[in-house]
Amino acid sequence: MRRLIFFLLVLLFPLLAGAGDNDLFNTANAANGSPRYTVNKFGRNSDADTTEDAVYEGSDLGGPIRCFADVGTTATAFYISSDDPSDASDGAKPVTVTIEVLDADWNIITIEQALGATVGATGAALTKIGTVDLLRVNRAYVSSANPALGNIYINADAVDAGPDGIPDNRATKLVTGIRIGENQTLQACYTVPAGYNAFLTQLCTSNIATVANAKATFRLRKSVAGAAARVQELYEIGNGTYACTTHSPPVKFSEKTDISITSVMSANNGKASGTFDLVLIKNTLSGL
Repeated sequence: MRRLIFFLLVLLFPLLAGAGDNDLFNTANAANGSPRYTVNKFGRNSDADTTEDAVYEGSDLGGPIRCFADVGTTATAFYISSDDPSDASDGAKPVTVTIEVLDADWNIITIEQALGATVGATGAALTKIGTVDLLRVNRAYVSSANPALGNIYINADAVDAGPDGIPDNRATKLVTGIRIGENQTLQACYTVPAGYNAFLTQLCTSNIATVANAKATFRLRKSVAGAAARVQELYEIGNGTYACTTHSPPVKFSEKTDISITSVMSANNGKASGTFDLVLIKNTLSGL
C-alpha cells in the first residue's frame, strides 16, 4: 500500500507543479481589479539630493519631492496637459493617456484621457481627467499610436496662467508626470486599492554612478490612509551599485496604504532608481 501511495505521488507531482506555475502566470497576466493580479513599479529620480526624495520623476518636473505629499485623503479633480502643442487632441498628432487612478472610495479605475486643445504656442490646455474626483494616480502611460512630444503633467490644480500647458502650482499640486521620451510615469510609488491586500515580493534599488561618488540611503515607506509615512526597510549602497532583496514570506500592506521608495544621497545631483513587485489579492478571498 505504501509503495502504491508513493507511486501515485510521483505521478501527480509534475501535474501539481505545473498547475501552480500556470496559476502564477495567470495571476501575472490578470487585469487590474481581478481577484488576484501583480504590479511592478519602477521609478527614477535624475536629480537625487541630500534631502529625502521619492524615487519618481515628479520632482524632476517641478513637483513635490515626495509622492503623495499634498494629495491627502479628500478626492479632488485632477487635470492633465502637455507643454507641446502637437500633443493636443485637436492637433495633427492627438495623444491619449491611459491613467490608473483611485477614486474617492479608494477603488481602482482606469481612464483613457485625450489631451486638451492647444493653447498659446507652447502647450495643451489643462483638461479634467474623467468625470469624478480622484485620490491617487498609480500609473499613467501614452496609449495612442503617437508618442508624446512634450512633458505631460497630472495636476491637482487647474491654474495655467501662461497658458502654456504647464500648471502654475507644480511645487505643491503636481501629482505625477511623464517626461519627454518616456511615454509613461516612472514612479516607485503605489497605493493599495480598497478591497485588496498587497504582498511585496521583491525590492531593488540602484545608485547610478555619478562624478560625486555619492552613497545612497534608500527607505521603503508606507502610510496608511494618509497617516505619517513610516520606514519599513532601509538600505545603504555605494556609488554605481545595484541591490535586490527578495521577501519570503512577502511583506503585507493593507488597503489604502501608500507605498514608496525614497532616497537620500551623500552629495547633491545624484541619480537613483527603484523597483518593487507586488501581488494584489482580494481581501474577501478565504484561506490566503
